[in-house]
Amino acid sequence: MPAGWRLRWIPWKSWWRSTSYLNETTRHADILLPGTFALEHDLGDEEVLDAAYRAVEAVNPRINAVVELYEPSTLTCEIPADSPFAGVPSLRKDIHSEAGRRTEYGSRAGRGFVAREDGHVVARMKDAGVRFIGRSATSELALYTTTETDLFGATRNPWDLRKSVG
Repeated sequence: MPAGWRLRWIPWKSWWRSTSYLNETTRHADILLPGTFALEHDLGDEEVLDAAYRAVEAVNPRINAVVELYEPSTLTCEIPADSPFAGVPSLRKDIHSEAGRRTEYGSRAGRGFVAREDGHVVARMKDAGVRFIGRSATSELALYTTTETDLFGATRNPWDLRKSVG
């Protein structure tokens, strides 16, 4: 990571082994946490990636936030080792295009659309070393305040399943 970066690190108790991904500690986590934890505990990229997949598999059936989880064998992007988020797994919002992947904008009108090139946000995040492992739900065409679409259904708030995520 570039010199001068101050990382906010919140200790996780064996987060990569936990099936209870959402808890009081992760409530305040940010995208830097998995990478920081991996560095401090000498975890490899595959262990961090496996943890991300297990976290999605543990939580998503209840909240319906991830509309597509990529097969690990299809993750082919080159990750510069000196990038600020080198290998940190993340999800891509369904409104941001990724080359060769579906981008459906949360809409039945966009069903099946495959982007030819990376959109600006995705390109910048990839340049920073982010490794996309799937795409997350968005409101239809990103126009509404709740994520409840005909294409994917409602996404629930992980802290209170009776509520929408907004």
